[in-house]
Amino acid sequence: MIKRPDDMHNTITLDQEAAESVGRQTRVPYLLLGPMHDGLSSNRKGVSLPGNTSRPAVFTRLFINGSPGEVAREVRHVQDGQSILDGTRDQLKALERMTAPGTRIGEHDASHHGKEPSKIEQVAAFEEAHFKLLDHLLKKLSDSAEGGGTLLDNTQVLFLSNMGDGSAHASNNLPVLLAGGGYKHPGHIAFDRQKNHPLSNLYVRVLQQMGLPCERFGSSTAALSELG
Repeated sequence: MIKRPDDMHNTITLDQEAAESVGRQTRVPYLLLGPMHDGLSSNRKGVSLPGNTSRPAVFTRLFINGSPGEVAREVRHVQDGQSILDGTRDQLKALERMTAPGTRIGEHDASHHGKEPSKIEQVAAFEEAHFKLLDHLLKKLSDSAEGGGTLLDNTQVLFLSNMGDGSAHASNNLPVLLAGGGYKHPGHIAFDRQKNHPLSNLYVRVLQQMGLPCERFGSSTAALSELG
């Protein structure tokens, strides 16, 4: 039987599956950055979890611990701009603007390019801006020593789109980049476009890399073995 769209329902997302198992080992089990209702993360019941775009609130949750008076004082420092966030203010603003040099329309509009060359050119400008930010993140992780290696060695960075073709709203043959995490990283892997693997096969492998005894996740059929 083919399910109608109204028969479909969400369940737990990858980040929350991991947080349920390993989040108790850290002061902050998970951190969702973004609009309150972006729907990117959901719990086991499929309920969307709220994101956060407040820099003082995020800073407080990550770094501030102490008496109520000490917390209040540090929050005031953050709000006054007297914190380590000063050094990253320009980068944070770049993330929030979601614009790129040379673009005349919004990113969503450009993604519905209909094969129009000028719009495709602007999509490429947005994507280049995203990859510059990703490159900065990966370099920072790679330059940070941790546990006899680097922070990148101990961090799985998953960067992907939910659309293989934004103009057609096609969700097959997705572009996916996985960095760090201690994998062998064989490089670019291209699968059979007609007999592709479910994306959740990769998610199973990601959870296993974290030490979770995971055999199935979502619509997975097996753990993706090509990563090594």
